[in-house]
Amino acid sequence: VVLGLVVLALFLGVLGRVGVARGALLADAGEEKLNFSRIYNESKPYYWRVFLFFLLLFAASIAIGGLVAIPVLLVIVFTLGLGLLLLIPLFLVVAFAIKILIEQTIVVIVAEDLGIFAAIERAWKLLFEKPWPQVVVGLATTIGEIAVMFVLVIPIFLILIPLLVSIFFQTDTVVGIGAIISGAGFVLYLPVMILISGIMYAYIGSVWALTFKRLTKPLAPVVVEATSE
Repeated sequence: VVLGLVVLALFLGVLGRVGVARGALLADAGEEKLNFSRIYNESKPYYWRVFLFFLLLFAASIAIGGLVAIPVLLVIVFTLGLGLLLLIPLFLVVAFAIKILIEQTIVVIVAEDLGIFAAIERAWKLLFEKPWPQVVVGLATTIGEIAVMFVLVIPIFLILIPLLVSIFFQTDTVVGIGAIISGAGFVLYLPVMILISGIMYAYIGSVWALTFKRLTKPLAPVVVEATSE
C-alpha cells in the first residue's frame, strides 16, 4: 500500500511539474484558452522524459550518497568535528546549485523538447553563462518555500496538543479520546496542507519556466536610422 502511494505520488508529482511548466510557457506565449485537458495533452510528449529524469536523480543520489558518506565521516572523525564546519557550507552551495539545475532541466525538456542528457547540458550551460538571475530566483523561491512550509507545520503541532495532553492522564480512555481528536484534526487539515503546498509549487514552477524564457529570449536587433544631412 505504501509503495503504491509513493508511486502514485511520483506520477502525479511529475505530471504537475510538467503541466505547470507547459502551462506557464503557453500562457507567456499568449495562449488564452488554457484548461486542464489542453495542458494535459500538451504535457504528454514530455511526461516520460521528466519521469525518467527523476528516476535518474533518485539513482544518482543513492550512488553519490554511498560514495561520499565514508569520506565525510572520516573527515569529521579525524578533524574532531571541525571539518563539518567547512563541509556544511560546501554542501549547501552544491545542493543549491543542483536545485537550480534540476528546475531548469525540467523546463528545458518542456520548452525545447530535448532529451534528458541534452537538457541537463543545456541547463548547465545556462547556469554557467547567466548565473546571477538564477541565483536570485533560487534564493527567493527557496526562502518563500521554507516560510510557507514553516507556517503549514505550525497547525500540526496544535493538532497534536489533545494527544499530548491526554498522555499525562495515563489512562487508555483519555489517550484514546485524545488520539481520536488529533487524528480527526489531522485528517481535516491534510487536504488544506496539500492544496496550499500544491499552489506554492505550481507558482515556483511557473516562476522557473518564465525565468528560463526570459534568459533565453533573443535580444531585439538594434535599428539605426540613417539621417540625411
